[in-house]
This record gives sequence, C-alpha cells and structure tokens, in this order.
Amino acid sequence: MSDSDDILNVGIIGTGFGSVVQFPGFQKHSGFNPIAICGRHSSKTKKIAKNLGIDNHFTDWRKLMAMDEIDVISIVTPPNLHHQMTMAAFDAGKHVLCEKPLSTSMEHAQEMKARADESGLIAMIDLVFRYIPSRAYLVELINNGYVGDIYQMDITVRNSSRLNPRTRGYNWWSSQKQGGGVLNALGSHYIDFMLQVLPNIQRVSGQTAIQIPKRLNKMTGRMKKVTSDDSFVSIFDLGQNCLATMNISTTTPFGSGPRVEVFGSEGTLIMLEDQTLIGAKLGEDENFSKLPIPESLKLNLEIDPNHLLVPPFVRLLDEFYKSIKTGRSLHPNFDDGLATQEIIDAIRESSRLKKWIVVD
Repeated sequence: MSDSDDILNVGIIGTGFGSVVQFPGFQKHSGFNPIAICGRHSSKTKKIAKNLGIDNHFTDWRKLMAMDEIDVISIVTPPNLHHQMTMAAFDAGKHVLCEKPLSTSMEHAQEMKARADESGLIAMIDLVFRYIPSRAYLVELINNGYVGDIYQMDITVRNSSRLNPRTRGYNWWSSQKQGGGVLNALGSHYIDFMLQVLPNIQRVSGQTAIQIPKRLNKMTGRMKKVTSDDSFVSIFDLGQNCLATMNISTTTPFGSGPRVEVFGSEGTLIMLEDQTLIGAKLGEDENFSKLPIPESLKLNLEIDPNHLLVPPFVRLLDEFYKSIKTGRSLHPNFDDGLATQEIIDAIRESSRLKKWIVVD
C-alpha cells in the first residue's frame, strides 16, 4: 500500500498495451500509482521502465507479484498466460484487472471466476470499448427501448491492419496456442457489446479463417505459418425470430472500419464507421438524424492525446477503484468475461464442427 491508503500501488505485467495505454491510464488516475512493470525481454523492459520512470522492472512476473507494497496486478499478456497469472495473483492477495479475453478456454475461465469469488478480492476485465462514448450511448439507447423489440443486429468491422505479412509479422497474435487472432482481440469487444443488449444468445454458427497463411518472423527472417484467425463470420440465434450477425476482418484493403446496425419494432440505430450515431423512429420524422452524445458519457480526450484508448481506460479505472473501495466487483467483471468466453468458444467449436452450437 502507498503512503496514502486512498492510493493503490499497481504492478503491470506486459510491456505492449500495458506500457502505451495502461501505464498512462493508471498514472493519470488519482486512485492508482503504477510502481512496477514486467516484460519478457530484459533490455526492452529495462528501456521501457526507464522511459516511464519506473524503478521496479522484472522479467519474472512472480517476483513482481511478491512485492508486498503492490495492491493491484494488471495482466496485459497473451491470453494463454491469463489463467496462471490470475490464480497466482489471488494467491498473493492482489486485486486483478485482466486483459480480455479472460483465457483461452471456458474451463480456465470458470476456474478464474471461481477463484475470484473464493478470494473475496476484486476481479475485473479490461473490456475498455464499453467506455467509448458512441458505444456507451448506443447501449443506453437500445436498453431504454429506442428501437423497441430487436429484430436484427449486424456488426461489421473491416480494416487492413494485418493485411501485410511483412510489416505485421509473426508474433503471439499469430499463434492460436497463445490466444492470438481477431476473434479474441476484436471479437471479444463486440461480443461483449452484444451481450449488453441481447444477453440471451441461444445458438451460434460461425466460421473462422486464416487469410494470410504465413507471416515474417523477424527473428529468423523467414516466413512462419500462422495458426490464429485473421477473419471470422458468425450468426447468432436469440430466439423469438431475432438474429444477429458479426463479420470481422483485419485483411480487407480499404476497409471502412466498424459499423453497427440495430433494427427493431419501433426504429433503427446505426453507429457509423466514424463513430457517429444516427437513428430513426417509426411514427415520428422517420428520417435518420444524428444523435448527440450526452455530456455524462463524453471523455476528457486531453488526458492523453497519444492513444485514443487511454481516456476510456481511465473511465474503466473509475469503476475498478470504486470496486476495490466498496468490496464488490462492478462491471465489467469476471462474470462478463465468462459470458464472452462462452460465445468465443462456441464460435470456434461451430467453425470446427461445421454446425450450430447451443449456448447454455
């Protein structure tokens, strides 16, 4: 614990997203003080720690967790490491913020959730897209009945972020075993969105694809086989003749970005590629109009101009801090992570078996 009981010391495991989004987010939040970081490569981790002004840097995450003064562990590693690190953090008496997805299997995710419940410690998951203003307002509008009963939802994300196999070479993101791939990385966020407004998914049909089969291994200079998906398509059966689709690809030249369309008995909502929200209601003007974001959902973008995800991450930390102070894990917590994991696993199983998968 820091000198002030109101400020919680944080250890971050991971030097990618952990250093460019989470460290500045924790640093700019009044309730947290990031004091340690851990990475796989000694020289790289030491350099990052120096740039961030952190004295405590490790390549062994167990040594970071052994620091008595740390109250919170933030796990920002490939998903295959989440289970082991989370269980160890609870054993060490630390609160946990875990990157999404929760793990690489439903079995491990369930074990993590059970251990969190047993420990009495706070366990939250970094579903940071919840706090992007356009998404937050879209959820609010849907749940307040803007479109009425939902008939159909279509989610499309198309970009070229992983189109070039040389500039976007082989790393853990290319490995299914390590939990890489677009279904885990981006699909988890949009599945979480769907569950916020349509929690009763009954069946899932999906297909994953590897459209760039090899990527440059910059360590060897050779092309290496990719085992994780870079694209996927899924259909969701929500009962009562309600369907939803999700089509996400990171290999589409000139892709226009994310778009969400929600159609219901009373109207339509669309989140355009530029994050603008438009809507139209039956019996009213019946023309699409722009829906301004409420002030309560807007973010202070001046918190960090270098990365667009720092401001929503700080908003998530508000909930994390409140959770620790009240002793109750607020959303997004491991329940949300578990629900998302179930759908991810169902899509993978459907792709493997070529059939609909019933969701419990």
